[in-house]
Amino acid sequence: MFLPASGVCSPMGRKMPPGVEVSCHTLESILDPYDLRSVDLAKVDIEGSEFEVLLATPPSALRRIARMDIEIHKNVTAQEHTSDELIAHLNTAGLKLASIETDALGFSQARFVRQN
Repeated sequence: MFLPASGVCSPMGRKMPPGVEVSCHTLESILDPYDLRSVDLAKVDIEGSEFEVLLATPPSALRRIARMDIEIHKNVTAQEHTSDELIAHLNTAGLKLASIETDALGFSQARFVRQN
């Protein structure tokens, strides 16, 4: 999701037909105000926007998470991103792929675990 200054989201900055507007938050904007220095488990299921959100999250924020379960979508909102690109980014933050299961449609459930 594209997060403009207005705080209203639209997939990849595209103009959307009239509908429901929702506020978006970056991972850092959730962790910082609550002074969350450590998160045991983060569950990410955001319908293809996991690439956009997680690839834009700096490793310093991701390092606060001990385990992350991600539903990885292979759909139009994923754009041209790949699972390998996401795995590499999470690796830079010390989150290593522990398991991944992919169904016949190409949707995956992945678990990442912090490696110190």
